[in-house]
Amino acid sequence: MVGLDRHLLSVIVFLPLIWGLLGFFMPNSRKGGGAFFKIWAFIGTLATFSLSLALYDQFLPNGSDFQWVETLDWIPSLGISYSVGVDGISLWL
Repeated sequence: MVGLDRHLLSVIVFLPLIWGLLGFFMPNSRKGGGAFFKIWAFIGTLATFSLSLALYDQFLPNGSDFQWVETLDWIPSLGISYSVGVDGISLWL
C-alpha cells in the first residue's frame, strides 16, 4: 500500500483507462452480453471512486499549495514531463 499512497493520484487518473482496456481485450466467451459490461464498468467505477475518497480523506484544506504532486520526466530530450497535483478546486473534479 505504500507505493499506492505515493502514486494515488496517477492511479485514479489511469485506472479507468486500464480497466476499460482490460474489458476490451477479454475473450468473447467471457462477454456474455450487456450484463457483463455493466458489472465490469460498475466495479471499475466503484474502485476509482473508492480511491478518490481516500484522496479526499487525506487532503489538507488549509494549504494553498498543490498536494499529491507527482512529477516524472517523460521525454527528457524534448523537455516533456508528466506532472499532476491537486488543489482545493480540482479535488472536487
